[in-house]
Amino acid sequence: MIPYRVLIALLSLLVAALFMASLLIGPAAIGTWESLLALFTGEGGPVVLVMQEIRLPRAILGLMIGASLGLSGAALQGFLRNPLAEPGLIGVSASAALGAVLAIYTGLAALVPLALPFAALAGAVVAVLLLLSLTGPRGDTLTLILAGVALSALAGALTSLTLNLSPNPFAALEIVFWLLSASRPRPSPASMAQPITMNGAASQTCVMDRSVSAPSSQKTISSAAKGLGERFSVSEVSAPA
Repeated sequence: MIPYRVLIALLSLLVAALFMASLLIGPAAIGTWESLLALFTGEGGPVVLVMQEIRLPRAILGLMIGASLGLSGAALQGFLRNPLAEPGLIGVSASAALGAVLAIYTGLAALVPLALPFAALAGAVVAVLLLLSLTGPRGDTLTLILAGVALSALAGALTSLTLNLSPNPFAALEIVFWLLSASRPRPSPASMAQPITMNGAASQTCVMDRSVSAPSSQKTISSAAKGLGERFSVSEVSAPA
């Protein structure tokens, strides 16, 4: 088994290598030395625009997104006491995607530059409020997971419906391109995302510091079923012989 510190060092080197690859690889046929020269010295004509205004913000934005997803996964794994938990488990990611898709579908994203990210944030906030209303103030982890799975399925279905009802193929292409994690160069994308990312990282760090006790399985199942409006007796479920 690889030691923890060695694993962290290897993963850090992998992230650095992928970051450099995102800077040096692209549709424009630019050499490695020419790319680095344009990036650090500002010499090279149009190559400087490609490196400093397109590739560098895109790479920084991808690095911030990856760090946010990793921190979200770590927070959920600690909160739910499950090493397989990931950010899309409780339906917030799917709801944020639905908000962004609605902004593209209605044309609001083309009119207002910040409409797309704020619509995604609004969808995520609505998902959190729905989760709180479904789980209640004393909801346990299983209730949260079941409500999140249901909310994720609902948001995914509405996203597919919006895609099918898109007014023209260009809008559908725009939606699909965004859902495939598009990081197209926009005005100062990294600077706009930095405050939101830092605030989210601080909030998630506070969540990770909290100690959550894991309830017993039978009590969790009974309370989860009651919280979701479906009552059944756990004692009726017999173990296989």
